[in-house]
Amino acid sequence: MKEHFMHPIEINFRKVKCLNCSEETDPRLAIPECHLEAESFHPETYKTHIYNLILTHPNNLERYHTDSLETYHPGSYTYIHPGRPIDSQIDLNFAQCFIRAITFGGINPMTPGYWSCCRKDLSSNGCEKVRSCCQKDDKGCSNRYKCCDGALHHKGCEKRYRCCDEFRTSKGCQYIYDVCKHKAGEQPCCAVCKKCNQTIEKKGCAMRCRNCKEPQTKKGCIKVAHNFDFS
Repeated sequence: MKEHFMHPIEINFRKVKCLNCSEETDPRLAIPECHLEAESFHPETYKTHIYNLILTHPNNLERYHTDSLETYHPGSYTYIHPGRPIDSQIDLNFAQCFIRAITFGGINPMTPGYWSCCRKDLSSNGCEKVRSCCQKDDKGCSNRYKCCDGALHHKGCEKRYRCCDEFRTSKGCQYIYDVCKHKAGEQPCCAVCKKCNQTIEKKGCAMRCRNCKEPQTKKGCIKVAHNFDFS
């Protein structure tokens, strides 16, 4: 023992820091545990919608009529004979022929044609007033919209939103989020980091061990070689 003091053996220690864990010592004295490679993560998140509320219409525009249907006649008034024409024929009644001869001069055995409805001459104007479109004079034979005179199957003279029946100039009837399209008041759909304000799908703003999910500033968690910095 005396010889040891007289001839001491010098041992040199070199203190270095591991880049993957909290170990800082001579590599020969280091504990066997370290951390695996680092991964990025978001340390604290909260649920929200992305991003801004906007006023919009959830449905498209549709065409419609602003007023109801009415019946009408598209044609103008005219006069017709509703009866059938009776052609000229020979009158075998001598007495009738004699009367016509005294009245009109000459004897004409032909009875002139006439209309059965009014017994007027075939060349006479009609005896009944009707509409030219349907030969009737009732309430109407066609339908149209009061607002624009459009026919029954006309698509519409104005536009409105199906969701709320508001005019096309309306800015919106419902608030939604401009990116995720969820309605205001619905359950949040996206997790966002409180530290960097990025969604969790983006690269994290902090680093941790891939194995234990703890910061690499803490003691190692698995038997793996240290990554000492000898620079």
